[in-house]
Amino acid sequence: MMTLSELLAILKERGVTLRVESGDLKVQAPKGALDAALVSTLKHHKPALIDALLGVQAAGDVAREAPVERKHQSRYPLALPQERLFLAQQLDPGGTVYNLPGAWRLDGPFDAEAMRAALEAFIDRHDLLRSRFDVAQGSPALVTEAGLRASILPDVDLSGDADPEAALQAALGAEANHAFDLTIAPPARFTVYRLGPEVHVLYVVTHAIIWDGWSFDLFLNDIATLYAAELATRTGSPAPAPLPELPIAYGDYAIWQRERVSTLRVSAQRDTWRQILAPPLPFLDLPTDRPRPALVGHRGERVYLRFPESTVAPIAALARAESTTVYTVLLAAWEAVLHRYSGATDVIVTTPVRGRERPELEPGIGIYTNTLFVRADLAGDPTFRELLARTRRASVLAMDNQDAPVDDVIGELSKHQDLSRSALFQAQFSYQNTNNRITMVGPCTCRFVPQDIFHVYADLNFWVKDAQGRLLGAVDYRSELYDQKTVERLIAHLEQLLIEVGQNPDRAISTLPLEEGGHPGPASTVGELGKRVDDATSRTAELAFETPDVIAIADEAGELTFADLETQVRARANDLLDRGVRPGHRVPVDLLRNASAIVESLAVLRLGAAIVPRRPSDPPALTEALCAAAAQLEGHPTGIAVVLFPRAIDARRGVSAGDATLVRTEALRWATSALGVHVGLEKAPRRVLSTSRSGLPLLVEALTALGRGATLDLCPDATLDDAWDLRDRLETHPPGVVLGDPQVLRAIVDEGALPEGARVALFGAPDAALVSVLPADATWIHGPAEAAYVLFAEPVHAWAQAGGPMGNTPLPWSNTPLVGARVSIMGALGVTPRGLPGTIAFTVPGSRLITTRTPARVVSGGAVAPRDGTWRRRNGKDVDEKQVSAALAEQPGVAAAYVGFAMAAVGDARLTAWVRGERSSPPVTTLREALARRLLPEAVPGAIVPLPSTESGTAAGGASTANPVAIDVRTLPNPFEGADRSAAELKTPAERLIAEIWSQLLGRPTLPATANFFESGGSSLLALRAVLELERRSGWRADPRLLFYQSLRDLAARVPAT
Repeated sequence: MMTLSELLAILKERGVTLRVESGDLKVQAPKGALDAALVSTLKHHKPALIDALLGVQAAGDVAREAPVERKHQSRYPLALPQERLFLAQQLDPGGTVYNLPGAWRLDGPFDAEAMRAALEAFIDRHDLLRSRFDVAQGSPALVTEAGLRASILPDVDLSGDADPEAALQAALGAEANHAFDLTIAPPARFTVYRLGPEVHVLYVVTHAIIWDGWSFDLFLNDIATLYAAELATRTGSPAPAPLPELPIAYGDYAIWQRERVSTLRVSAQRDTWRQILAPPLPFLDLPTDRPRPALVGHRGERVYLRFPESTVAPIAALARAESTTVYTVLLAAWEAVLHRYSGATDVIVTTPVRGRERPELEPGIGIYTNTLFVRADLAGDPTFRELLARTRRASVLAMDNQDAPVDDVIGELSKHQDLSRSALFQAQFSYQNTNNRITMVGPCTCRFVPQDIFHVYADLNFWVKDAQGRLLGAVDYRSELYDQKTVERLIAHLEQLLIEVGQNPDRAISTLPLEEGGHPGPASTVGELGKRVDDATSRTAELAFETPDVIAIADEAGELTFADLETQVRARANDLLDRGVRPGHRVPVDLLRNASAIVESLAVLRLGAAIVPRRPSDPPALTEALCAAAAQLEGHPTGIAVVLFPRAIDARRGVSAGDATLVRTEALRWATSALGVHVGLEKAPRRVLSTSRSGLPLLVEALTALGRGATLDLCPDATLDDAWDLRDRLETHPPGVVLGDPQVLRAIVDEGALPEGARVALFGAPDAALVSVLPADATWIHGPAEAAYVLFAEPVHAWAQAGGPMGNTPLPWSNTPLVGARVSIMGALGVTPRGLPGTIAFTVPGSRLITTRTPARVVSGGAVAPRDGTWRRRNGKDVDEKQVSAALAEQPGVAAAYVGFAMAAVGDARLTAWVRGERSSPPVTTLREALARRLLPEAVPGAIVPLPSTESGTAAGGASTANPVAIDVRTLPNPFEGADRSAAELKTPAERLIAEIWSQLLGRPTLPATANFFESGGSSLLALRAVLELERRSGWRADPRLLFYQSLRDLAARVPAT
């Protein structure tokens, strides 16, 4: 194969021209110039050709641009990234999140006075170290004033400390966590620590608003020269060449950058970024050790890593073979690990670039760094070689558009952000080449001093630097989310993957081993059996003799004792036998809140048949389809208690036996037994209030209570819906245990009707407001349908994604559904109830494993079971938003529809449809009636509202109306906001003043009192302007953070009366 130089020479001879468009190579050749051999060689060298052409094009673009001019001003506008950082500091004035520390150990003869003089000269050289930030004229600006200088702190002598190294780390940490006031002085401090006669540490702490990672290198270079010059002056020895004068001030760059972003070339690049970051934006759902706090935090820690030459050499060879770089291989490996941990196929990783393309930008400190977003595509389970090619294309596209500051794009796309996460990304990656770093400062050797970190900007940041064939680096992580052991395990998996792809790059990503210790192991198990598992169906018969007069069920019709219950169950079982019901048959049952439904269920289960839950409110056509599909399972083995079709919501979509979820008899027995033990019913039978409305959750609650001899309270639905009636019921018949619906629990708690000492277990995740008032021992019960939704028990006050299994359940994990049992990162959850009868699994004949359809992950010995797709569970039904959207789109007169969940109140997410008609909006009543005829009640949207359009005819969020599912629901108007017009009316002078300011800034004609600044279209910079304008007109300075969380009325209530 010819070399790249030889290929270029031949192409030139034959008149072939090359160019790069949108990251791809375009070839223009005269007829007959390219033969098969040359085409093959072109394909082989294609990546290298693209890299070379991009470099030439970038250099040409930079060369053609006008140079940055020196303005000699004392007041400059802020550069775009400075605006964002200034606002962030104003939001948290005492924060140290953006402090940047750096320390270097100097071993050898040291002159403290010469170093102080060198630092003074460094401050004289760089204008940012003689400037502050000012907001007096309405917009933040960089101001250079006489007398302003960065601080050179007195030298600190630690040599007399018992442990100078420990004292040093403590001192560095304290200094790094000391906040800057950007409006008073330059945000930089310099200190020298003395650890011994010839051991000193040079320390700098600055703020990211004036400093980036490359500024540290410039600092060392300048200080080495300036310090050598000072030593030469003092000793009379030859001085080094002086540093050249800086061609521009940083403020000159800020002006140039603002002018540059309006050019056609940069505008086109900004448009490219909008395409790259087009909604819906993926959230990287990584398993965490703790739940995400309501607001994203920045507290961080670091785990260092070292990849030896034996690991690095093969991936370097792979990079050469693929005509790419080690950087790209590492980035692809990082993407692969994130994919394996999360299951996501759309992954965004950010990576920094220097942003100093022009020569006049090279020598000055400042924040020039730009952030690039590499959006990885892992769909289709590619091999690592294929992923490497995809990653290379994505990174080349990002690099090709690095001139456009993405801060404004971030601002556009993060208006509706989840405040518990970073706006657009959760993972970072950076690669540093450190071969040319300073190693001597005067006669002293110089080496970097590792420090503890305290803050991070992403959930996970993987960074490495090249160190003579090895890779040194770390993973920085949010300590609010992750434990150190978890991150150590992630690093081990990353190195294991690198070793494997260095040898076998053609393995599919899903097959790359990410096992404990690098090898498949036995199934991980948690818990022990050793408790008796009761069969509630037979236990009720025993209780009819042991406690015949105890009330078994109380419902709207009255009360049944255990003796009465047994009489009715036997009679109903005989009726079913007469109708031909036998073991293994599937029997439809209206599982509702009444004693008759429980009697029917017990009778079916006693006969060894399976329940197919249904409701009279379900569309008849769908009920018929479900029963027909269930009947197809008649020939399968017995031992099935319940047949569910949780995702069957549309009668017209068709239902087959393959759509069924089977709850085995042993799983149902285990679930009800474990739940009974969990809520304390094995100690003393108590009254159990069941609050689930229907289906399997209701059946589980009923069997849990009855199997332990407790009284099952099935108050009518009307009582559950009326807070006063419910309070009266609980006062008259106080329960010892409350099971079921979080929304009912909210009503009980709001009325102060929860009996003291009552145990609470919820089938559904409670929101933060409910958690705060629940008893300390309240738990959230959840699990896959195959385990009757009872597998994990989470204390609601310490809820975490990584849950512990209830009772005595070993948990095997399979990285391939239905196959094997091994510890893996992402796989199907298998449940093995040991010691139970009937060990034949329906999905795996002869196996003890009940395999579920639930994706699951191992986290520190626990489990995470995220749901896949776009569905959410409502009343035990998995509502697939895509199915509902499709059903709406098929209605006459509907041109486009999108379905999602909108927040009606805190913790109250309601199914909502946004619809556009072909000519006019279809009548809402007509649409709702049509959906009710074919969809389950849970799948009929509570609100149907117009789908907004832009002038170009595309739906809000940038998605085409031809593909409404691609719209990000967060970009659509919430129909539940401002529904109460009286509450939205502006009433006070402060409310009217704030509304006027917001309307002017946001370009909105009117704003209600219930409006939130960011939800109304505000951005971070506009928030600061709103605060400043309010201060100018009222004399009161608001904390900018209030605009994130409070309504206009809430903020107005804080304005002091004048």
